[in-house]
Amino acid sequence: MKLPFYFTLFLFFYCSCLQHTSKDNTYKILNNNFVEILDTVSYNYNSLRPAPNQQILKKNKREYPITVYNNFIAIEKWNEIIKNVLNTESIENKKDYLNLYLGNTNKKSVKIDFSKLYNTGLYRLDPTNDITITKKIDFIGHIKFSTIIENGRLGLMVVTIQDNLKSGVEKLIFFENKNCVWQIIKEIELSIW
Repeated sequence: MKLPFYFTLFLFFYCSCLQHTSKDNTYKILNNNFVEILDTVSYNYNSLRPAPNQQILKKNKREYPITVYNNFIAIEKWNEIIKNVLNTESIENKKDYLNLYLGNTNKKSVKIDFSKLYNTGLYRLDPTNDITITKKIDFIGHIKFSTIIENGRLGLMVVTIQDNLKSGVEKLIFFENKNCVWQIIKEIELSIW
């Protein structure tokens, strides 16, 4: 008699972790991984993309301002590159990620609700309409997020991270929902400049 009760309870909690509303999971994914996506190395160098010979700062700041493009860019912008990566790279659950990407129906750029991004470490986010921003005084860098596609278990997104000058990187990031926490499984650099 206890076995069906525990199974039902387990099933309830498991299903509650797999919310299939992308809007909710988008912010869960970002809040679970924001600092890991950007890395805290910038706290030591005052740059999101420090140069190889750059000196470590002597003291840490209370916050590190970065600009964030205020829309999620439609992930289809990287369509051919993503398809190539999903067909050639060694990735766990490769077929599932490929099916997730090919089944994506979200083709629009969507405004970011910055009030839902709260787990950003020491980064202070400054929304901007300028997608081509390359320099802003007293800022350590700039980021742009693609739309996040997910199915409650797996997720994909592209992020562009650049310093306050011209160097940057675009990464395809693979997520998996493990025990109700979205985790980065793999990152693949799509371009570096």
